[in-house]
Amino acid sequence: MTIRQHVVQKEYLELFVLDDNIGLYAVDVKRNQFLNVFPKNICVEKKTYEIEGKEPDNVIENYMNHNYEKEAIKLIRKIVKQQNIDLNSFTEEDLKCIYKYFYLQLWRTDSGRIMFHSVKMDLDNDFKNPRPHITEKEIRENESVINDANLWMHDHLEEFEKKIENSWNYYYPRINFGISFCKDSSLITTDNPVLTYSKPGEDYPLITVMKMALSPNVLLHIEILRQDNFKQKNIGYFKNEITKEEVKMFNESVISNANYWIISGIPFSCELKESIGNHIEYILSE
Repeated sequence: MTIRQHVVQKEYLELFVLDDNIGLYAVDVKRNQFLNVFPKNICVEKKTYEIEGKEPDNVIENYMNHNYEKEAIKLIRKIVKQQNIDLNSFTEEDLKCIYKYFYLQLWRTDSGRIMFHSVKMDLDNDFKNPRPHITEKEIRENESVINDANLWMHDHLEEFEKKIENSWNYYYPRINFGISFCKDSSLITTDNPVLTYSKPGEDYPLITVMKMALSPNVLLHIEILRQDNFKQKNIGYFKNEITKEEVKMFNESVISNANYWIISGIPFSCELKESIGNHIEYILSE
């Protein structure tokens, strides 16, 4: 029985380890500490996917691992290892697996479970309209919603599976995938690894953009287009190399999305340390 459960997949975090002797460069946001830590000891919470008041049974943990993450991480490792890879070589099933992995990483987090369950149950709170980030204070105030999300997931795995499958079937004709590469290994991640951007408006062709650093060197994009007549299918590279300015913008967005941990494969730059300090100062002032 697994009691210590990762809110971010351990095998994903391992992709950010560039030196096996050092492990990860990390910031414990709540304690305002910079430290080196190994993936098995970071982004871990006790019984986070279990039902309060019931004996742990690992139903949700096993479902996520065996139904999604076990196969998806193989594809992600392939992308990270073969940086000249062309996503055109991936089958539709491969791409669906990656899409589901993104979806699940959003649900895995404390803030994700609050947002998903608020929408699912039409709760009378501020989270019915999804937004990029829920603060640590809001998480503390809505722990019962997280438990309710666990309970629903535990008892409705088939319905959850169907919802993700329906989402893929609906959006797939309008989804673009892309990879950007970062030569200096400076992409970072957090306990909320997927960034989401909604871009409403009749004149804008995108509904949603999701971005996730797969490693310090690889950024994966998923774009969902608004209408088929805007569609220009581009399963492949958006660009060969991400610019320094784009890396900076992505990393700053990642930092503002963090509740508990900020993670890098290399030492944090002075510029990043300043952004992290500002974020921690904001959180501690809540």
